[in-house]
Amino acid sequence: MPPLFTHVYAPFVHTCVWRTGEEPTVNVLQDLEYLLSDLDIARDFYILKGWPLLLSTLAHDKSRPLRSLAAHCIGNAVKNQEEFHDWAVAKGPGDKDVLEVVLDAIKEEVGGGAPGGGGFLVKLVYAAGSLLRGNSVASHRFVELGGGDVVGSLLKVRSRCMAFRAARELRGTSSED
Repeated sequence: MPPLFTHVYAPFVHTCVWRTGEEPTVNVLQDLEYLLSDLDIARDFYILKGWPLLLSTLAHDKSRPLRSLAAHCIGNAVKNQEEFHDWAVAKGPGDKDVLEVVLDAIKEEVGGGAPGGGGFLVKLVYAAGSLLRGNSVASHRFVELGGGDVVGSLLKVRSRCMAFRAARELRGTSSED
């Protein structure tokens, strides 16, 4: 049995199917996040059908830390690899493709105001960027899914956060005068 399967994939499947608590899954996803940076391991993970479990974790898990790690795993697996471009539009849970799952998660975070969820949002944007980089098929799908509007909503949230910080800082300096 290859080391990837025995040390990462099998525990990942086990914890996804037989969830005994968040901690083992977090540890496995942290290991997976690192390992998926390797081209061969990312390919093996996809071939061994690990991709749908990762997408399911991102799409359906209630835990923000797990969803954040799943998003980062997706970004690490596909970044800068032309041979993995098809993965961006591969169907996942509920017949949604990977890009759609990532964009839905971004919309959910932005719609919820993402208070304190900035780390998750950053990992979602990283995953989206990795899926889109140099990928014309994913770029067309991004447009079909209204990805421009999603990015626009991100910028609005970002500018609102910056405005609130600036106002808070101004209040702080004006109260000292």
